[in-house]
Amino acid sequence: MNRLIEKNESCIVINEYRWAKRTIIKEEFIALTDNIVQSLILDYFLYQIAQGNSPFEDCWFSISAKTLKEELMLNVHPNTINRHLTKLVKRGILKRRHDPDYKWNRTWQYQLNIPKIETELNKLGYTLIQRKEASNEKDICSQ
Repeated sequence: MNRLIEKNESCIVINEYRWAKRTIIKEEFIALTDNIVQSLILDYFLYQIAQGNSPFEDCWFSISAKTLKEELMLNVHPNTINRHLTKLVKRGILKRRHDPDYKWNRTWQYQLNIPKIETELNKLGYTLIQRKEASNEKDICSQ
């Protein structure tokens, strides 16, 4: 929570506020996956890449299904998120691995397969466009 301090006549008012989350359902990702949850997952990872939020140079993201569920504001069980992630991995749209440096860490890491997504979207008549909130002209992680 962040604090906003305002002077109101003779007293100081401290208001607690937080940034509201946003999710975007993209037509091209719905066409690609035929699933809203998978569409949201793809857009989430794409947004994180565009914002430069990957802790790894090669754009691998370490995130639990529970955290992803909370980030996407979905009212589903984390196992449901895991099933959708597995479907995306089986289609080759996402890559998945365990942390290669810390064998004890069993949290999955994910990476978007950008060339595969672009190819599949082109077949459907779409192109891969970054979210407008992202910085202008940032390169998406190369594969």
